[in-house]
Amino acid sequence: MRVRWHSQHVWYLTVVNSAPQVARRQLLWDDLFELCSDVVDDWEIISDFNSTLSPNEKVGGNDNHGHKDMSAFRNILHEGNLIDMGF
Repeated sequence: MRVRWHSQHVWYLTVVNSAPQVARRQLLWDDLFELCSDVVDDWEIISDFNSTLSPNEKVGGNDNHGHKDMSAFRNILHEGNLIDMGF
C-alpha cells in the first residue's frame, strides 16, 4: 500500500502473514528480497514472519529447522536493509 503522510512524504506499507512451513517461508524471503531491491522510498513491513532471529525468542512448538530458518531470516533482513523493531 502506498501511503502519503501530510500530502508530502510517501512511504509503503506491506502486511504479511508468513506460512508456518519453513519451505514456504523461503518463497516469501525470495519475494521480499526482490521487492527490497525495487523499493527506493521508506517501506514498513508488518508481519508475523513465523521466524525468530535467535533461539531465545522461541517458546514451545516444533524446532526442526530452527537454525537454518533463523539464518535465512537474518539474511533477508540484512540483504534487504530491513530492521527488526523487536515486537
